[in-house]
Amino acid sequence: MPDDRFPRTPAPADPPPAPPPALPLTDLADLADLADGTLVRDSTGQLAVAVGGVLVRFADLAELTACGYDERRVLAMPGRFDPGQALPADGTLVQGRDGQVTTAVAMMVGQARLDFASEAELEAAPARGVVNGVPLPLFRGLPVVPADGTLCRATVDRAGRYDPRPVALLLGGALIAFDGPEEVAACGYQDSTVWTIPSRVYDGFPTELPAGVRLTSPGSGTVSTVTAAGDTPGEAVGTTTGRAWVVPERVLRAVVPRAEA
Repeated sequence: MPDDRFPRTPAPADPPPAPPPALPLTDLADLADLADGTLVRDSTGQLAVAVGGVLVRFADLAELTACGYDERRVLAMPGRFDPGQALPADGTLVQGRDGQVTTAVAMMVGQARLDFASEAELEAAPARGVVNGVPLPLFRGLPVVPADGTLCRATVDRAGRYDPRPVALLLGGALIAFDGPEEVAACGYQDSTVWTIPSRVYDGFPTELPAGVRLTSPGSGTVSTVTAAGDTPGEAVGTTTGRAWVVPERVLRAVVPRAEA
């Protein structure tokens, strides 16, 4: 039988980037823990499914069934599902569905969706458990650039073996590779979760930091702001506020003169 996790006829291509929509998500922090795939209805009749610690709200019963869920398994819950801004937890598997139209399976990493291109990539991922069907518009509205500070490593096969690429830090959608665990620890990230992602995705991240990223190095009291390529020091572009991320001294030196102290 065909594997609908990786459809031969994929869903239409994602539309051009647009301002992030208001996604129909509700934070589960104030509700009892619900397992992924649990269907619920609130006192107003709003239907939703638990996905990675949030409730994905459906527009109507037709959208619920189009995502592959059985309306007979809906549980009634008191209260109302108020809108929220939370996203499914990292490691959650999601798939956009609209009847016979399905996307590839994706995993949430750094509060963003990273799509798998094959069953081998999915089998090698650290995420396990149910693949959660969500409405196609919601899937497409999920962020696709991991949050600053996300750590990742690459994997090459369904056995989950790590490839030679080093652990890396994602900042502004760009990848900064560490030379080894000593550098990771020296920069203070030794206790952070390192997400295993497909080598294809790892290689797809740019290595040039965008303008506005603020950097410092271990033990340094100096903060530098990356400027746009071609700018001269003293013409910093972008925000100059926000967190300064600790990176190896060699990385900081490499972006000079593209960084202004």
